Amino acid sequence: MAQDAAKAYGQVIARAWSDPAFAAKLKSDPAAALAEAGVEVPDGAKVTSYFAEENEVVVLVPAKPSEELSDEALEAMAGGGTKGSAGTAGTAACPIGTFGCAGTAGSH
Repeated sequence: MAQDAAKAYGQVIARAWSDPAFAAKLKSDPAAALAEAGVEVPDGAKVTSYFAEENEVVVLVPAKPSEELSDEALEAMAGGGTKGSAGTAGTAACPIGTFGCAGTAGSH
């Protein structure tokens, strides 16, 4: 499932790079753009898109999990795994529902 989400996110990024109309929609109404691309967004989720500038590094710090994480979940996060509770931990670099995690940093 995580691979499917990563693939969908990569497709959204690729489409935004190649389709100016889709990029404009992703900027102005990201939830609608994601729905158009077939990406499910949890009900009530705040959807924000951010287009990084060339030579800009963006560090996204996800919301702190509301529950204490197990040693296994902390280890997975430190190593870039996906253990943790969906919607709270996800992965350190790519929390659940976050775009820009398809290995695209610095590849403008």
